[in-house]
Amino acid sequence: MTLPVHRNELMARCSDAGISTRRGIMAAHLEPAGSQYATAALPNTELLSTRSIILPIFHEMTEADLDRVVEVIAKAAR
Repeated sequence: MTLPVHRNELMARCSDAGISTRRGIMAAHLEPAGSQYATAALPNTELLSTRSIILPIFHEMTEADLDRVVEVIAKAAR
């Protein structure tokens, strides 16, 4: 799903709502520790590394927690 806001903007909106998120797919060859191993461009990995997000999911998550996450994403999608 593509939203009309950038991943970082969605993460900021989640943070403002008290929802913790993290960057999603990480391109190891673009991270400082792995940059010395970069031998070729990986365009799909690089694209996903700038657009993916890890949403909260945990054992004690309630329906109210889930509804809050969905509400923030739905607002961003409009």
